[in-house]
Amino acid sequence: MVKNISIVVIVLLTFLVFLSSYGRSQAASYLKEKGSPNQMARADDPSENEMNRLKEEASKIHIGSSYNLSEDEIKTLQDRALRGAPEPAFRLYQFFELYKKDYKESLFWVMVSAENGHPGGEYTLGFKLKDDPDHRNRQRAIFWLKRAAEHGEKLAVSLLKELQEEQSEK
Repeated sequence: MVKNISIVVIVLLTFLVFLSSYGRSQAASYLKEKGSPNQMARADDPSENEMNRLKEEASKIHIGSSYNLSEDEIKTLQDRALRGAPEPAFRLYQFFELYKKDYKESLFWVMVSAENGHPGGEYTLGFKLKDDPDHRNRQRAIFWLKRAAEHGEKLAVSLLKELQEEQSEK
């Protein structure tokens, strides 16, 4: 089950990055050629070769300039985020996570965005913490997912349901 979820996440992230980088017309052409993300991720137990192919395909997609920031933009966003603005903090998270691949820095900024009340930041932080080996972080994951759900983040609502179902099965 975890393996299948990983594949779906890789495929969907690949598609979202592709869509944001290349626009709808190129994404539509890609879908005609490859099939929808759901079709691409439907295999019940994909082979290791299929997993590697999906990962390789995901790594080839250029993030594009939509997430890149200049030094001046970074400084301005950092100042605004540290003063409590949610959007600049989430933008910095995206820059460090998706463009720079600096996961330590991206975690800092997603935490700031969540603390500043960004629903996407709250959801993302909850998602990142939900599988942490430290039970305290798993508890915080529930906190952040509930807060994101309260702020209208639909993904948080469905993830909370999923986590509650898993808890009731144990």
